[in-house]
Amino acid sequence: MKYLLILTIVLSSLSAKAENWSSHSANVLPEKRVEIGLFQPLKMGVSGGKEWSIHPVYFFIMPNVSLKKTRNVWREFDVSSRHSIIYPTPLLNMLARGGTGGIISPEFTFPATAIIYNELLLTWGDQKPYNITFKLGVSLGLAAEKLSKGSTIDLPLAYPRFAPLYNGYGLRTGVDFAGKVTEKIRYLLDVDIHILPGMEGSFAIEHKGMMSWNKSDRFRISLGYKLVHGEYPFGKDTHILPYLPMAETWVPFMDFQWAWARR
Repeated sequence: MKYLLILTIVLSSLSAKAENWSSHSANVLPEKRVEIGLFQPLKMGVSGGKEWSIHPVYFFIMPNVSLKKTRNVWREFDVSSRHSIIYPTPLLNMLARGGTGGIISPEFTFPATAIIYNELLLTWGDQKPYNITFKLGVSLGLAAEKLSKGSTIDLPLAYPRFAPLYNGYGLRTGVDFAGKVTEKIRYLLDVDIHILPGMEGSFAIEHKGMMSWNKSDRFRISLGYKLVHGEYPFGKDTHILPYLPMAETWVPFMDFQWAWARR
């Protein structure tokens, strides 16, 4: 279960810039365009320079919704903001059990919780063969009762994302570099830094690299990896993901994405 949780977070955070495809840049989907992947969120462009998305893979155990909105052009930068809210309580209680599937000690029960994430994105070079996007965001954690820090999920990717439930907030900044090798082959390289004041694991640095083959503006295949170095309650550790525990080795991940225009 813990490796499935990590894999889902890894894959759902991946995207490479391509014409019409939603990306990590300040761009939003054109009105009426819809995108989805095996592990990617369901995204839909609507009027007013807005893009709504949900993660259907785990929506019923962790309800979530996100809005990305075009703001303006500042000097040579395209500017947008992203606002997300998730309700992780059902997932956390599912993971708080003994035996198979248990990640959190069964002595813990989670009350109503929510994580609100707000992010500003600035993209430069969007009309060039490449672009650079700068990101700055803050996560706010809300809980009906104070949570014990003994119930944290001490795993890469999961720990910094759920940490705001314990200390109230977390900061995130990063930069993405996206471009194309050919008209059909695109790449993405990024670095994200999580800062978690007041936590035993106070930071995490995440880097991903991926390549995408865009058969058309309606289908593409992506291949890549995620590298994480962070501090946890047990100390510092480094991981390259996805990791297959049965084979005790790392393998690249693959995702498939589809797009269409809604009526």
